Amino acid sequence: MPLSDILLVSMGLLLLAILASGLFRRLALPYSVMLVIIGLGLAQWSEHWSALAPLRQFRLTPELVFFIFLPTLVFESGLNLDARQLLKNLAPILSLAVPALLLSSAIIGLGLWALLGLELPVALLFGALISATDPVAVVALFKEIGAPRRLNILVEGESLFNDATAIVLFGILLGLVVSGEGMSLTGAGLAALDFLWVFFGGTLVGGGLALLLCELQSRLRIAIDGILALSLVMAYASFILAEHLLHVSGVMACVGAALVLGSYGVNRLPQGAEQSLGEVWEFLALVANSLLFLLVGLSIDVGDLWQQAGAIGLAVALVLLARAAGLYSLVPLTTRLFRLPPVSRHEQHIMWWGGLKGGLAIAIALSIPEQVAAREMLISLTLGVVLFTLLVNAPSIRPLMRYLGMDRLGPDEQAEIQQAKELVRDSARQRLREFQALGLLGPSNAERLEGQIQAEFADQQPRQRPELASRQAYLLALHTELNRLEELFHLGLIDQYSYLDIRHILLIDRDRHDGQADANARDLPPAQVSIFVRLERQILRWLRERNWATGLLSRYQLLRLEHRLQRDIAGVLLCHSVLERLSEAGHLQGEELDRLNRLYHQRLQRRSERLAEIRASFPLLHELFERSAFSRAAFQAALLRLRQELHHGQIGAKAYQRLSGQLQGLIDQLSKPHLQLDHDAPLPWLRQVPLFATLSRPALEALSTKVREQTYLRNDIIIGEGEHGDALYIIKQGQVRVLHQGETLADLGDKEFFGETALLGQSTRTATVQAQCPTQLWRLTRQDVLELADEYQEIAAQLEQAKTERRL
Repeated sequence: MPLSDILLVSMGLLLLAILASGLFRRLALPYSVMLVIIGLGLAQWSEHWSALAPLRQFRLTPELVFFIFLPTLVFESGLNLDARQLLKNLAPILSLAVPALLLSSAIIGLGLWALLGLELPVALLFGALISATDPVAVVALFKEIGAPRRLNILVEGESLFNDATAIVLFGILLGLVVSGEGMSLTGAGLAALDFLWVFFGGTLVGGGLALLLCELQSRLRIAIDGILALSLVMAYASFILAEHLLHVSGVMACVGAALVLGSYGVNRLPQGAEQSLGEVWEFLALVANSLLFLLVGLSIDVGDLWQQAGAIGLAVALVLLARAAGLYSLVPLTTRLFRLPPVSRHEQHIMWWGGLKGGLAIAIALSIPEQVAAREMLISLTLGVVLFTLLVNAPSIRPLMRYLGMDRLGPDEQAEIQQAKELVRDSARQRLREFQALGLLGPSNAERLEGQIQAEFADQQPRQRPELASRQAYLLALHTELNRLEELFHLGLIDQYSYLDIRHILLIDRDRHDGQADANARDLPPAQVSIFVRLERQILRWLRERNWATGLLSRYQLLRLEHRLQRDIAGVLLCHSVLERLSEAGHLQGEELDRLNRLYHQRLQRRSERLAEIRASFPLLHELFERSAFSRAAFQAALLRLRQELHHGQIGAKAYQRLSGQLQGLIDQLSKPHLQLDHDAPLPWLRQVPLFATLSRPALEALSTKVREQTYLRNDIIIGEGEHGDALYIIKQGQVRVLHQGETLADLGDKEFFGETALLGQSTRTATVQAQCPTQLWRLTRQDVLELADEYQEIAAQLEQAKTERRL
């Protein structure tokens, strides 16, 4: 068929799909199911109506599904996945994607072997290709019916992950069927390694490519249209590079790329680009979904399937039984084993019945070589099972959810609806009063319309449910913080690291449902500490007593100090935004409002005190940071406003180009400053150590050249009990606490010292020392002192005398 005819028929199918979505909008059928039915009808009419004859050449092929439809649909789904929720539920998802799929393949294969008389490798081949839930079908359906968040994550995650297992298992079994050989123990081990390479290799390929393109986009400041094109490159390049060239899972590569873009790359996009990105991928997914499900219907010959009705019915029963066996056993076991919130029995019912099959299963079945004798039988069974899940399972999921009571609103949803009702009522009333004040709306009509608005969006129950009102107030505060945080990031006042850290804490706060967490991660219980802060602590522990890393540690601590400034400045601004929003929320009254006001005033005070503490401890560094950060934020805000004026037509392109270039030049000049601390000579501090008090000035000056300065923030561990180190520390500025087995031994301040026994050869630390505020220290190692002892005999004599006194 000529390319022009292919394009014309494709556009006709797409037009039919869009028109059908409008004409049959009120039907209870999901959009994807409706398209399959239309495709079935078109396939039948094409046999009797010559005008539709070209449709007979439109059938699904493995290449069409794998390299055209699947990258778009999988990438769009992965882009909208909540990476945090995915990680939290990774254990049950992987249990469904790997062991449950293997169990399902075995049950289906053994059942067909025993009941239909198929050869065992052939029967297992069908079990492998039909056991994976199709990400395309499942994602499309759950998006339409608005499944609960966790249920959506479980089903979507499983459907995206289990194709790697299915494809590897299918490839192994297909090799056995074609060669006629049996499976050996060595072959099973190689197959397991192959699976790990395919699964994780695909994820690394996609994630790595996305990281590279995200970094290029950020450094080259690519415009929004270029960003959209890059996202398309991510989806298709990652899929084809993984699947075709590296022979790993293309779907996992696509998922990895989408997760990196959604959780990391999106935060680096210009303001407004995230919305454009989401809208474009929704459009692409709509086009792909429409054509795919129409082609599924066109590819199915109902007449041929009817002749195989008995075998298809048996296959459907085995598929449902096999999914139930894996789902109802492994999911509860996994949640108990990993101490996760249980998946309710009702949710398990929906996951079982929602295990849809679609274009992916058809594509795998069509890829079976012609030389396999049972190929046509397997294709018919596949088409029959796919048709059953799309025409029976899919339409009945919504009624099943309603029957199980899963359509009821949760506390968060009730609070959000109530908050939205308040917003709608206030907005509509304000507009009516404006029309009435201008004399455009008569008093009687205004009163009647206001009464209608009140009746339509009346308070149903919140005043009788204090916990709902409290949750509503808390969600208002949280959303205000998240929105303000994003604004600060786009202004350049905080970098991506600080943005992700604070956002992570806010989302943890939301998940805990108690509104008590602080954006300062160190105020949280250990289990709730941000992953970024945990990483900071591990790096600090690894570096703090290593002599070769002294310079590296100093630079790292300056970076941490800068991030602490960013977080606390952002925290102050977030608190002010929430307090201002709460004062404007007239629908919030009483206890919940007072509680939130107290909470945010306390947070504001803590953060302001920490900022004052850093300003007093490091005045030079604070001044440099303040000058750079706020100047950059002011110019960035002006640039964003200029873009809005251009978008709304308030200024022309010539004025925009000239002014935006000037502003961008000013922003570029405000490159990240070289932050530094106040530097003093360590000589006065060395004299405070008894070991060095009697040394001559030349010896002290020689020692002072070996001293290195280090900085620690509040609550940092400087040395740890039981760890090894060979350095003496003198407190230049700040305060530390000395602890032994958790009990406080002493609090030390300016010009006091600790760790002196390390200079005498005792490398095991006998106590833990923790900074109580931002603290600057002088650090002197045993190795440096011994080197000078060879040159200055008085240093060697002092060391010997100290050792003798210690022995006595």
